[in-house]
Amino acid sequence: MSELQGYVPVVGILPRGDAFLARVFDDGEDFKRMDFGVEEVSSTAQWVLDAKDFNERKRLRESPEAIFQRITADKKTKSEVEELSPAEASREDGNSAFRAGKYREAVDWYTKAIELESAKAVAYSNRAMAYLKLECFAEAESDATEALELDSKNVKAMFRRGCAREAMGLMEQAKEDFKCVLELDDKNSAAKKRLAALQEG
Repeated sequence: MSELQGYVPVVGILPRGDAFLARVFDDGEDFKRMDFGVEEVSSTAQWVLDAKDFNERKRLRESPEAIFQRITADKKTKSEVEELSPAEASREDGNSAFRAGKYREAVDWYTKAIELESAKAVAYSNRAMAYLKLECFAEAESDATEALELDSKNVKAMFRRGCAREAMGLMEQAKEDFKCVLELDDKNSAAKKRLAALQEG
């Protein structure tokens, strides 16, 4: 019965008991003669039920209400992007530059975000990460500390400060930072690894 998928019974009984079966779409004069049992052309036949279900789902997808919902969802997504504040937009540009490996450019964008909105920890934390990549460890430590003053539970900032301090040879302070990370997030594998390495050393 697989070749019957997409067919529905059409009103039109011919002499000799013949009946037309037609596709749900018109594809010209392509007709086939096939033999069926009465149960196969009844309204309860499985392929007929499947075809009705397919048509109903298609009708719902193409209904004015469904189309309106899709358009509204698209507009909502666009408006959310347009509603980014200048500081958020600068931070997003910094994130894009960072992902592209352009760490100095990322620092510039994060700096702009901080100038526009200095009370948010995330830009300081992000800039700290960019400074780590540039091996500017004192700057990374300073930014991570600033982020933690604004948000004492910022796990990323705490971890980044620990990394900066480790690179600067401040091992005891780095250990404390990694311990704090694990107090906030006991499943943080990166902090576990750094702390274990420092304790072994």
